[in-house]
Amino acid sequence: MNNTTNKVTAEKDIIESLKLHKEKSIRVNFRLSEQGIKDLKMVKKEFNINNNALFDSIESFLKNPKLIEILKEWLENVKDRKFTVRRTFVISKKSLDNINELSKKIGIKRDVLLEDFVDFYAKILKMDREKQKEKYKIALEMISKLLEEAESIEKKWKEMFDKDEILLRRIGFIIAVIDDSTGALIGNLEKDEPITDELFKSQ
Repeated sequence: MNNTTNKVTAEKDIIESLKLHKEKSIRVNFRLSEQGIKDLKMVKKEFNINNNALFDSIESFLKNPKLIEILKEWLENVKDRKFTVRRTFVISKKSLDNINELSKKIGIKRDVLLEDFVDFYAKILKMDREKQKEKYKIALEMISKLLEEAESIEKKWKEMFDKDEILLRRIGFIIAVIDDSTGALIGNLEKDEPITDELFKSQ
């Protein structure tokens, strides 16, 4: 009997919680620039977050005056953009209140604030990408030398051993792994293709 009562109570709590969440979530319209939309997609993808999480993070800016000053400085990057793309976001009432409060503190419209906010994150990501690319360039130089050395060893072994020698199969496997990693680095540097686990799953 107690288990049944607890289950019913838990179900009621869950339903009430969902209702409360639904009541607190509202649809809000924003106008962004074409660049702002691109940056928004990139930020959400790179951080693996949804709209709610992105908007919720605005609260951290309210708590940090230094971050507010950075956003003010960042306005130079977005103030002349054309805000022609209309988007509707479902966000929490608290997030909307935070956006309104922050826009008042900085003295800009809500649309410009969101554009500024997204641009701030996007620029950080781009700077991190550039740093990562510099590391990838060094890694490519290193692994290219390794590939050249491995291929040289394979050539010598083929002269030393019979064609069914197991070591030849092993060195061939090593070369394939090195070659795959080389290709991944080149793909990132030349085509901005991400290096992920998915890239090597079939290998």
